[in-house]
Amino acid sequence: MRAALSLSAALLLALTSGASATFPGRNGGLAFSAYELREKSTDALIDHEYLGFAPLRGRAGHLFGLDAVAPAVSPSGRRIAYADTRRGGIWLTQPGCRWPRDRRRPMPCSRLRRLTGFRDDRSPAWSPDSKRVAFVRGTGIHTVATAGGDRRFLMRGGEPDWSAKGDIAFRRGGIRVRTAGGGIRILTKGGDEPSWSPSGDRIAFAGDERLPDGVGLYVMNADGSELRKLWSPKEEYGYPLSPTWSPDGRVIAFLEGGSPFAGPIRAVTPRGQALAPIKLRLSGCRRCSRDINYSALSWQPLP
Repeated sequence: MRAALSLSAALLLALTSGASATFPGRNGGLAFSAYELREKSTDALIDHEYLGFAPLRGRAGHLFGLDAVAPAVSPSGRRIAYADTRRGGIWLTQPGCRWPRDRRRPMPCSRLRRLTGFRDDRSPAWSPDSKRVAFVRGTGIHTVATAGGDRRFLMRGGEPDWSAKGDIAFRRGGIRVRTAGGGIRILTKGGDEPSWSPSGDRIAFAGDERLPDGVGLYVMNADGSELRKLWSPKEEYGYPLSPTWSPDGRVIAFLEGGSPFAGPIRAVTPRGQALAPIKLRLSGCRRCSRDINYSALSWQPLP
């Protein structure tokens, strides 16, 4: 995001693989990916990457995936698409998936469906009808049917995010939008990780030094108007990561990045009012010997 970022911070940014749109509904839990830093290293080396889900209603969350990043909750809230960094490709699982008793066996929930098989596929994003998932392969954005097959190339770019109205926001030298009709609009000349509001009318994103007000969390209308900065980092090398809207549209959650750690999970209103940090209570983490760092968020809509 900024030239002065350390190598470890750049690695953390790579782990997020884009933000995630939230579709309308009641507020459910948070799907997340997280990582551990290697204990006996002076560098920010990633030891483990996890996928998890936290209900946010008094119950403890859980981890259920190893070597998995960039979760994206479906419009129904019943499925999660994610990128598998070990086996490669985009996979589907469920929020209720639990950590397997036998660690040597594949996670049973990961057997639901493998959508793509390329090693470096990343940044999944659901279509509003749940029939397709957009993802990044190389320097291009593609889509694939959730029933399997029918892969299509859309355009060059990264970090796609599909709105409830059918538009796709993505990063390419800033934030751009591919409308449902196929036209492309340039909204900003800087920024990363666009995230659609549930209504599809606004976009939250992580702004960088190319914007007039510098690094921070921003929100704007779908046409790029009324650009507003909601949050600024207190540390020199701080930055926002993985913004995601609550399904009722009242809260934007995001990660406060700062090399080599990420956290806490911040929350603001769309008008910029700071709210209390979101704390996830986790259980059943059999591999975690120390605190984990969150790397991506996706808010679950409930019917």
